[in-house]
Amino acid sequence: MKKRPPCDIIAEKDGVVEKITAAKGTPMVQAGDVVQAGDVLISAEVQVGLEGEPMRTEYVAASGSVRAKTWAEVTEEQMLTETEKVFGGKEKENHVLLFGEREMDFIKPRMEGDFEKEVLEEKNMGLGDWTLPFSVRREVYRPYETAEKTYTVEEAKALLETKCQEKAAQGLMEGETVQQTQTRYEVYTDRVRAVCEATLSEEIGKKQVRKEFDAEDEPNGENHSVGK
Repeated sequence: MKKRPPCDIIAEKDGVVEKITAAKGTPMVQAGDVVQAGDVLISAEVQVGLEGEPMRTEYVAASGSVRAKTWAEVTEEQMLTETEKVFGGKEKENHVLLFGEREMDFIKPRMEGDFEKEVLEEKNMGLGDWTLPFSVRREVYRPYETAEKTYTVEEAKALLETKCQEKAAQGLMEGETVQQTQTRYEVYTDRVRAVCEATLSEEIGKKQVRKEFDAEDEPNGENHSVGK
């Protein structure tokens, strides 16, 4: 079985280390250290050998976890007047036959005014163990009217706070968090802009193959040894 070449765990972005756990490799930083993108966090290089004997260097595929405090800037805007959809009236369902890329809509609902179409499901058709060469899409048409919605500056700020929190959390994995946000608001005649500085707690480590091994591929072993 092919083994991964020796690699370090490096910092994907700037931050302050909160916790480091090295499953394989040698930890190069500790909690409280300030790191920059590209810094080696867990080295592929390990020293092995028996007590009293010369040590030798081995190179492994480093693995582990490095949690750090990082920062991100998020910018959002909220208009003070918006046009919104007000749904009401009778909804109508429709069924469309699909033959590959062809659509056959025999009885399309007749709608007056503005409406929004939503696909509810698309189902392949069959008889027993036989799959028929077409499917059926079920959709619903929802009528609506438009109306103007006006926000006060304070209402706009509250909406922006939520938007900034959600945007800052985008891309975070399970267990990673937005620790705090500091928001500066810019108020214009027609809108409010929020510039948010978010403090995050997230994993920052990523694997990077050691340069001396990036063209090397050893199928029969994971460790690369160098005697000392």
